[in-house]
Amino acid sequence: MSGRLEKEIMFENKTKKKLENAPKVLTEYYYSLISASKSYKTAYDYICYIISFLDFTFKEKCNDNFYLKVKPIHVNRYISSLRTKNINGKIERTSDSLKTVHWSALNSFFQFLMHLQYYNKQDRYLLNQHKFLIYLHKLNQQRRHPFL
Repeated sequence: MSGRLEKEIMFENKTKKKLENAPKVLTEYYYSLISASKSYKTAYDYICYIISFLDFTFKEKCNDNFYLKVKPIHVNRYISSLRTKNINGKIERTSDSLKTVHWSALNSFFQFLMHLQYYNKQDRYLLNQHKFLIYLHKLNQQRRHPFL
């Protein structure tokens, strides 16, 4: 085996391990990333960022339909929480690129949900979710790095 293949297999296994306890839609998202020729490392990172967002937003009460409850304030709070980190008891500022990659993962994930039409007309959260996705899209269009 080549080193590159071994690394891909390692990231694939790590991702599958993470997905074992995650909502089912994340597995679908993972395979959409891989089929779109994203690297296994990128797919792993995106899954980790989405899980981090879910942990931050829902704590341990995240069900398979969590996306129906996500609002813009959840994304804004999460991205804001990434501005600083605690290193040995000292608060330090994080890089802007950290916020940007987390934003990209969230944006990609919600675009995936919209593309697969996880929202149907009978869904009572439909209007709010579409407003949220439009909000994400507008922010993405307005700024190259939306949360800098």
